[in-house]
Amino acid sequence: MIYASAYAFATIDANKKLRSTDLVALEYADLNLKNFLGMFLQSSSSFLLITVTVSYPMQFGMVFVLFIPSYE
Repeated sequence: MIYASAYAFATIDANKKLRSTDLVALEYADLNLKNFLGMFLQSSSSFLLITVTVSYPMQFGMVFVLFIPSYE
């Protein structure tokens, strides 16, 4: 069961790789980017990071961050 989810758009460089430093948009309920990153780094929950690249010549890829609760 997914506990929470968030997504972000990242630009793709000339080598068609996603760069976390190029995030241009991020939504997570009413939290802003700083709060989201703080929760992401301090969360005890296990998480699954899924990256989805898009076909050329699209400029954006999508990064999905799915939080799955740990019941330990």
